[in-house]
Amino acid sequence: MPRTPRHQSTSTSRARARPHHGLSAAEKSSLCEVCGEHPRLSVLRRCLHCLQEQVERDRKALEAKLTAAKEAKAAANRARHAEWKLPKSERARCGAKTRAGHPCKRLPIEGKARCRNHGGCSTGPVTAEGLARSTANLAKSPSWQKRSAARRSASSP
Repeated sequence: MPRTPRHQSTSTSRARARPHHGLSAAEKSSLCEVCGEHPRLSVLRRCLHCLQEQVERDRKALEAKLTAAKEAKAAANRARHAEWKLPKSERARCGAKTRAGHPCKRLPIEGKARCRNHGGCSTGPVTAEGLARSTANLAKSPSWQKRSAARRSASSP
C-alpha cells in the first residue's frame, strides 16, 4: 500500500486524529484546549493529563535551575576558599600599616582582607537604631538578666 503524504490523510486516520469530529459545539467546548481529547477541568481549560505534563515540565525546569545555582555557588566557594587550603606560611597577610610603619604579618579573618586588629571584625552597632536593637537582643539573654537583677538588688536600699 503506498504511503500518503501527511496533508492527504485517509478518513480513518482523520477520525483518529480528531476524536471529537462528530461532537456538538457545546461538547467540543468542554474538551481540553491543549490536546482536544480529554474532558477539561472547569476553570483551567485543560485536562488533568495536560496539567500533569505541565507540572512535570515546570518541575524539571526548576530542578535544572536549582542544580545550576548550586554548582555556581559551589564553584564560587571553592575559588574563595582555595587560599585557605594553602599552608599558613604561603597565605596572604593582613598587610595593614602598623604603628612602627611595617605591614602587619597576621593572617586575615577568613573571607576578609584584614586581621582582627585591623578591621576584620565588626565594630558593633553604628546608628542609634542598631544600638537599640542590639541592647534589646542582649536584654533577652539569661546571663544579662541575672546580672541586671543582681545590679538592681545591690543598688536598692
